[in-house]
Amino acid sequence: MLKRFLKCFNLKPTTSVSVTERIYRWDAKRLNFSTLDIYGLSIFEQLPDEVLHGLRSLKKLSIVRCEKFKLSESFQYLTCLEKLIIQSCSKIEGLHEALQHMIALQSLSLSDLPNLASLPNDLLGNLGLLQELEISNCPKLVCLPMSIQHLTSLKQLGISDCSELGKRCKENTGEDWHKIAHIQHIQVKNQSHEARVIFRAG
Repeated sequence: MLKRFLKCFNLKPTTSVSVTERIYRWDAKRLNFSTLDIYGLSIFEQLPDEVLHGLRSLKKLSIVRCEKFKLSESFQYLTCLEKLIIQSCSKIEGLHEALQHMIALQSLSLSDLPNLASLPNDLLGNLGLLQELEISNCPKLVCLPMSIQHLTSLKQLGISDCSELGKRCKENTGEDWHKIAHIQHIQVKNQSHEARVIFRAG
């Protein structure tokens, strides 16, 4: 399986690998990774199912500037994942429901996703350990799912450069305010860099 994984990116089994487009690195033995960062691979669409099935011990996954990348059903195997970062992946229109199986997820960051239009209600509702949610520059995302109000572990919510979503999350008057009023630390920032920061006692 390791050979299959490396062949996807034409890589050699070293702890830090330089490829022609950007840097691809990991910090573990064989497929027993704890961290996997994928950056700037323009032809990268998805990890093969058998590879994702073997990444059960993965703690952090970062996918950045992979324009063709799409989430797949096999992400359900990442049940130990604690931090997920998806940035500058223009093909993503929604988050696959397979992510609801990431029951250990504590931090989710979504940024520069121009076609992300929705967050599945069932997805967030099953992420009971989620503590941090960052959403940045996702202009088509206009509302939060109802299930976010049931995430009692969610302590930090950051929303920036999401015009419509930012309006809906306005304190006390926004249409989505009742969904997030329980969160201790909320920051909403628009393109003019005017920020609203809300703190509450723990």
